[in-house]
Amino acid sequence: MNKVLCIFLLFMNLTVFSSENIDQLSFFLSKDSMKHIQLDQQYSSIVFEFEASFSDAEVYVEINHEKIQLIEDPHAREGVIRSQLIVPREMFDRLTIISNETIDNISIYTFFVPKPALNKADEKKSILNNCDKPTTIDQATWRSGLPAPAVSPTETDVQHIIVHHSAGSNTNTNYTEVVRNIYTYHTSAPPAGNGWDDIGYNFVIAQDGSIFEGRDGQGLYDGDNVQGAHYCSKNSGTMGVCLLGTYTSETPADTMMRSLLSLCAWKCDKENIDPISSFIHPVSSGSQLDVIAGHRQGCATECPGQEVFDRLGELRNNTSAKWADCNTIASVGEEINPLFDLQARDNILYVTNASNNPLDIVLYSLTGAVIFSQDNVLGEVGFDIKHLPIGVYVVLVEGNGKSVIEKVMRF
Repeated sequence: MNKVLCIFLLFMNLTVFSSENIDQLSFFLSKDSMKHIQLDQQYSSIVFEFEASFSDAEVYVEINHEKIQLIEDPHAREGVIRSQLIVPREMFDRLTIISNETIDNISIYTFFVPKPALNKADEKKSILNNCDKPTTIDQATWRSGLPAPAVSPTETDVQHIIVHHSAGSNTNTNYTEVVRNIYTYHTSAPPAGNGWDDIGYNFVIAQDGSIFEGRDGQGLYDGDNVQGAHYCSKNSGTMGVCLLGTYTSETPADTMMRSLLSLCAWKCDKENIDPISSFIHPVSSGSQLDVIAGHRQGCATECPGQEVFDRLGELRNNTSAKWADCNTIASVGEEINPLFDLQARDNILYVTNASNNPLDIVLYSLTGAVIFSQDNVLGEVGFDIKHLPIGVYVVLVEGNGKSVIEKVMRF
């Protein structure tokens, strides 16, 4: 059982914690002051709770020589005002709180999450040029040694990809440990944690492009279709993607944005949704929401940070272009075909008669199933290939006393 210790500090700098996984401390902070706190053991993450909104104050925590500004967490439980979860680069046993305004009562919750038994080689990057699912780090890998979700997941039909930032460190490269701490915070029982069934997001992307699977489908559903906890109680129909770091003023890494692009293209292709379109969400609101949207577009928050938000238009356009490229067919082989030409444009496979005689054209799967057919083609005919699965197909063209078979690939 987690033990909670509450101490109010007025003139003291030192508190002693019981060595439990989660502890609490409360204190007062005067205007333009700082308070040094020494802990009796090492912790891996920390969150700050306030009695009232601190959005008008500048409050910082300094841990391991890294100074981080506290911002209000839009995911906090109803009626609770909290900062974002802070996961320093290394374990810590001391910290300094700094504020330019008087804060009557700050509560601190510290977490100790053991390091996983992982090799660096287990953290794979996502580098793909098509709409296959990017390489990810699954839950069983990054969650090693932590309790699995105990509650069965809820499935949802995704129409929106909601982009977040964690509002945490931009320098912590222990990405697996950051994700483990977020998971522990999200799933720990109140008052320390959110008390959720699982991590709130469907995916988490690190600055180096590593993609972590979030919500666990538990063998019942695909994780990307499990309803999360990330969009201010409007989670149905959404997939949450969190970018590690804070992007209010810092530019997100190209490696991170490329992985986000690959993930969005894959999901849009899987669900057959146009990346640059929008749908009403939630239905009761009557308001349109972009397929690829920022957290702030539906909730009172600065998330995903201005620097990421400013790039969402470009992300939609790039996802649309990548999605269109995924739905093309290319010829396999280099032989010159005298009867017809093949070309794919905008998800349509065009077959153009290059002879002076009518042609009969059939598109087969490798199992021999007829997908499209058209007889007596004199000019150009187009076949809609948007819904075809990725794979190899066969085009049979007959005419002018000849039969030509050409393999094509949808990728």
